[in-house]
Amino acid sequence: MCIRDSGNTDNNLVFISNNSSTPLAAGGIASNGTANNNLVFITDSKANEIYGGIKQNSNDDYGASANTDYNTVIINNSETSSVTGGSTNNGTANNNLIFITDSDTNGDIYGGRSLNGDADNNIIIISETVAASGRIAGGRSSEGNTNNNTVIISDSTIKGNIYGGRTNEGNANANTIIISNSTMPNVIYGGGSSKGNATDNTVIISNSPYDSNGMKTTNVYGGYTENGNAERNIVQITGGKTELVYGGHSGFGETKDNIVTINGGEVSNVYGGTSNNGSSSNNKVYIKDGTIHYIIAGFSTNNEKINNVENNSVYISGGKITGDVNGGITHKGNAIGNNVIISGGNITGDVYGGISENGNTNNNNVLINGGKITGFVIGGKSNNGTANNNNIITVSYT
Repeated sequence: MCIRDSGNTDNNLVFISNNSSTPLAAGGIASNGTANNNLVFITDSKANEIYGGIKQNSNDDYGASANTDYNTVIINNSETSSVTGGSTNNGTANNNLIFITDSDTNGDIYGGRSLNGDADNNIIIISETVAASGRIAGGRSSEGNTNNNTVIISDSTIKGNIYGGRTNEGNANANTIIISNSTMPNVIYGGGSSKGNATDNTVIISNSPYDSNGMKTTNVYGGYTENGNAERNIVQITGGKTELVYGGHSGFGETKDNIVTINGGEVSNVYGGTSNNGSSSNNKVYIKDGTIHYIIAGFSTNNEKINNVENNSVYISGGKITGDVNGGITHKGNAIGNNVIISGGNITGDVYGGISENGNTNNNNVLINGGKITGFVIGGKSNNGTANNNNIITVSYT
């Protein structure tokens, strides 16, 4: 471990083995410089806190900017609490790597963490590990961006929430989460932001069941933002048991061009894109297999504002849907040009191209060329507006 009150702590190596135990393991700790390109390797040991590199600001230099980049933490067959690749208050925490295998962890795991700077391009790889508590985030920032981070988890048990990238003020874009053969946690966010955008994030989950207590993964979000836009996010699920799946969700912004694909498992509700106070457009949901209760490709939930849902689509080629299928739903806006295309599967609920409670539903379509539907099929429905040019098209082969 290298510690300096002034200057940089770069290019250091820490190796811990042989049943050793330590409260703190850090490649580099700097008060007034950078902590870059350090390596911490722990095997067959215990450590409470682990940092590849950490910038600790004293009271008189709290605003100083210094980076903690390109650090690596490798943990094998060990026990630990919190693990951070690179941590700083005002610099960047970029391009850090954490690799954990065959271990037990009981605290937060961050690839890169910066209070006011960016945390980009960090990677966390976890395999054959029990993460009993704590959050996992490829990149975490309060004021900066968290972009292009990756979390890969296989053959593990995870109890805390997982974020590809999480920020309060910045953007969370192009982050990736891949989970396979693992028990899943409560909530999964490809990218999450309070005030910025969440775009181009990806979550892929395969062959991952609920935990031994029968708990479902509550929510899976490709992209989540409270005040920005959620665009072009992707969620793919094959197996497992999930309550709610969102391609993209926004509290006050727009959701568009998000994609959800379900190819197995059990899901209660699937949403391509949802917004509490904005429009939802061009979102797509693909159902190929699995059991799903309720599907909406585009959803605007506000009862006060006029927000449209346009050009959203549901494609069903297999699986079992026990509830309703909707191309687009809005409470006060218009539902325009939404589609449901059915070529297979078993649907026991009703099918709607578009629904508006208080607006118009125009040019919505339901196309059927296979599958089984036992409920009603309705091209467009409006309780207090017009419903024009909605179509139900059935293709039959002789």
